[in-house]
Amino acid sequence: MRELGDHQLAYYLAEGIGAIATGARSGGLIEGRPLARVANAVAHEWAEEVLAAQRPEDGILSEDFADDLSRLEKSRVWVLDVIDGTKQYATGRGDWAVHVALSVDGEIAAAAVGMPDAQRVFRDDLCQYVDGPMSGTIVASRSTPPAGIEDFAARLGRKVRPMGSAGAKTISVLLGDADVYIHTGGHNEWDQAAPFGVARSAGLHVSHLDGTPPSFNLEDPWREDLVVCRPEIADEVLAAAAQLPPQNYVRRDPAGHRR
Repeated sequence: MRELGDHQLAYYLAEGIGAIATGARSGGLIEGRPLARVANAVAHEWAEEVLAAQRPEDGILSEDFADDLSRLEKSRVWVLDVIDGTKQYATGRGDWAVHVALSVDGEIAAAAVGMPDAQRVFRDDLCQYVDGPMSGTIVASRSTPPAGIEDFAARLGRKVRPMGSAGAKTISVLLGDADVYIHTGGHNEWDQAAPFGVARSAGLHVSHLDGTPPSFNLEDPWREDLVVCRPEIADEVLAAAAQLPPQNYVRRDPAGHRR
């Protein structure tokens, strides 16, 4: 069996999951929620088998994995979201992503974000953000935009562009298509871990809105917010974020239901 380092394994997991998901979508044989349900199940089962073979002692935290909290006893935990943006995936849009990250003692040690429709995987140890002219754009959730987002954008002199997956929004900042990604609607660790790992390693600023970095493999995986931005405007972005009105955080269980 091929032996892989953690960065390589994260990359090949993201690549393989993306291939499974895009293959399930080809031909239009099933669509909508049934497509998303089947693709999630098959891709996650494959990822579990790979990790069982490659890293049998590691734990798993995933949107599609029953969490018995045994991961809390482990130093190394893989944090997965095999299809981040299932609505976007199921409706044929391209702004969905694959998230694979490894947490070691609460810190992200390896990460990959796959953008399967673009046939690209962004590996944390092999990418840098595009350092060019500012785009003048902020990306935010299409379904749960931050309260006060238009005022936030006005303070920064930028326009808002709605987008789907957290991974897709993070990669848009990395590629220079956006200057800022801000989210306040509530996330889980599997939404944030891989985008955080890739963005941080690429040289972007990434933190909670109060400027503190996220921690991982905690008992409660839910997180309130996240901001990713070009490092040269981080202070300005965090100052503007501090002026946002109180947010309506919507907690969701691992199946995606409001609670």
